[in-house]
Amino acid sequence: MKKFNRVKLALDIVLLVLLLLMYKKDVLGLSFHEIGGIALCGLFIIHKLFNIKWILAISGKLFSKNVSRRLKLNWLIDFLQLVSFIYILVSGILISKVVFPSGVRGASLIKTGHYAASALALLLVGVHIGLHYGWLNKRTPVRRLPLWFRRAAAVFMSAVILGFGVYQMTATSFLQWMGSLGAVINVSQALPDEGRGDEPALLPDGADETQFEEGHGSGPRNGQGKGNGNGQGATADLAVNTDYLGQVLLGFLSITLSFSVVIAWIDGLYLYRKRKKLLQCDLPG
Repeated sequence: MKKFNRVKLALDIVLLVLLLLMYKKDVLGLSFHEIGGIALCGLFIIHKLFNIKWILAISGKLFSKNVSRRLKLNWLIDFLQLVSFIYILVSGILISKVVFPSGVRGASLIKTGHYAASALALLLVGVHIGLHYGWLNKRTPVRRLPLWFRRAAAVFMSAVILGFGVYQMTATSFLQWMGSLGAVINVSQALPDEGRGDEPALLPDGADETQFEEGHGSGPRNGQGKGNGNGQGATADLAVNTDYLGQVLLGFLSITLSFSVVIAWIDGLYLYRKRKKLLQCDLPG
């Protein structure tokens, strides 16, 4: 069981890192973005298959009073994650430029939906992590530390993550993507312009993001030089590219973890009050 849990945790980490890399297609190129996106959806399905017994058990008792609201919430988050990743996969294939080039009609709405579903997936992953904070905490060396230190560190790290995450939400297009969900659901609503809802503005202002798609003759954004015409930057820019990769990972990780922090504190308070209520019921008199 311990080995199985290690495999699950390793898969979760790979899933999270791959997901974060999907939010800027110029990090590793458009080909990696499209192929990695397909791989991500496949790994997500494998992740759910690891928990298929739990999913089937809760699905069969979803409307039973014997199933707690917390378990039902976990099931709902898993279901919404599945819907989001399926939409991301299908819409990604429809607007593909490398793996499945097609040029379908209504690409503007599909692209907007792709970005909106991606933002929702990032939010849902954060909620999922927050609801499983206890499971993760038991499998790290943190529990060996003194209780007072853990509580102080939790408050400090929560404040840092939440503050930086909120900043990244406003510094990128995340909030705009989330706002596009209404336009996607209500097709009759006026569609946004083709240029709206594009990649988050984690990079220097005023640059043209389309130049980082493969074949546009520019390398990754670094403020120096030009690429070789195949979407690749010069070798001298590798250190800068590594910095940019870290910037993207840290930026979007802070967004998803900010939701994790909020949910973990709410869930922790809920479990604390539940335990306290059970203790009061056990007391004599």
